Amino acid sequence: MGNTNWQTSQVDYWNNIANEYDYLYKTKWSKLENFDVQKELKTLLNNDKKSILDLGCGTGLGYEIFNSMALKNFKYLGVDISKSMLSIAKSKFPSVDFIQSSMCDLDCKNEEFDVVISLFCSFSYEENSRSTVSEIYRVLKPGGLCYISMLNKFSIRRLLNMKFGEFEMYATRKSSIIETTPAKVFSKNSSKQIFNDFGFEKVRVLGQGFLSGVFENSYLWELDKMTSNLLPDFTHMITVIAYKPIHKG
Repeated sequence: MGNTNWQTSQVDYWNNIANEYDYLYKTKWSKLENFDVQKELKTLLNNDKKSILDLGCGTGLGYEIFNSMALKNFKYLGVDISKSMLSIAKSKFPSVDFIQSSMCDLDCKNEEFDVVISLFCSFSYEENSRSTVSEIYRVLKPGGLCYISMLNKFSIRRLLNMKFGEFEMYATRKSSIIETTPAKVFSKNSSKQIFNDFGFEKVRVLGQGFLSGVFENSYLWELDKMTSNLLPDFTHMITVIAYKPIHKG
């Protein structure tokens, strides 16, 4: 699928799903996922002033998570390809900055941000993965952190559905929209390699949601967490945590 068709599919899909999107993620399972991500980010950041870039920000969940962390004087910019998703984000957070753009060609200055995030597999919906990682490296300050989530190629959900390719046609959980949109999938090794290729350091990969997309029962959350830690290769989502090296000399 070429870049134009891929982007058109993404824009159409996320515009169509925008009005019901927040409702779909109000389940207990989703709230536990959000809290888990918030806790991870909190351990990675201190309370100093932070400039944060959120790629695939959707309706503003990333801003909501950072705002609840009581960071001092943090600056936030949300980027999304969907005009409808951004319209909802702006209505919820009118004083926050959001722009419509793809992830792989950012209108941002070099070394502008302390942190770049892409939560809950947004990275998988950009066709140009390597260009996106290159842009993340470019806009991060030296020593800056990225926290980038993507769909796992070998998740239990995919294995049960006999999906083994490098991308899939994806549908958001329990959506009434019958359309699907293309999404790239990554293994632990391939996700780590792409960030190593662009010069990131301290690269590590976490797994989350062993049962996500299969059996999302909040009573099984602690079991899911334990299994995800033991078998991160098979979780629904993998997250790359990496740092841009500090310049020397």
